[in-house]
Parts: sequence; C-alpha cells; structure tokens
Amino acid sequence: MQLFREISLGSSILIVIGNTIGVGIFTTSGLVAGELGKSGWLIGVWVVGGALALIGALCYSILARQTPKAGGEYAFLYPAFGPLAAFYSGWASLLIGFSAPISAACIGLAAYCDPLLPFSTMSSALALKAVSVSVLLLITMAI
Repeated sequence: MQLFREISLGSSILIVIGNTIGVGIFTTSGLVAGELGKSGWLIGVWVVGGALALIGALCYSILARQTPKAGGEYAFLYPAFGPLAAFYSGWASLLIGFSAPISAACIGLAAYCDPLLPFSTMSSALALKAVSVSVLLLITMAI
C-alpha cells in the first residue's frame, strides 16, 4: 500500500490557520482573559504560546525534511522508536490531536449560533451537544 500526498501546501496552511483562529482565538481568548485578569498577562501568554507553536512547527518541518514520506508522526517515530510507539502515537493523534479541536470548533459554533436558533443551546448542555454533533455530522456527510 502506498500513501499519497493529496493536500497541497496552500490547503494545509489554510487548515492550520482556520483551526488556530476558529478554536484558539475566538473560543478561548475570553476564558483565558477572565482567568488572568490583566491584559499584560494575556499578551504574555500569547507570546509564549506563539513561541512554543513556532518551535513545534520548526521541529516538524525538520522531521518532514529528513523523512520525506507520507504518514506524518508515524513515519517520523517508526525508525526512531519502533512500530509500537508509532502505532500508539497515531491513535493518540486520531483520538485526541485531531478529534478534540474539531469537537471544540463544533461546540464553539453551536455557542455562537445560539442567538440564531429557536431554542437556547446555552441553557441546556444536551442541546449544545446535539447542535454540535449535528454540525459535525453535516460536515462529515458533505465531505
């Protein structure tokens, strides 16, 4: 079996930007600002978080350059740590690294759409989850 690179550089950049802005900025900034209390602390957290994200991106770019194979983390970890670590990392990425941000984006969308809906999703956790799952299913079926 051969894996193909089907996502272009432009598409992958837009996916990362969309996830970062959609989940990281619009849905969590208010919560973080409320916990920190002062805008200086918020800016500091943004700077540290941005530096960590940049370091992580540089590490992945170096690994991708040294291992020009499709498969992401699995292709990077397999030669260094063996098949078991690569397998577990792949499942962790699937269940946590990819699914959690998508779920958070759907919950954020449901919360932002609350004023437009005939019923309030914010008053009921079940309604919020139902709208989130519905959005996720609609997007999945559209793809």
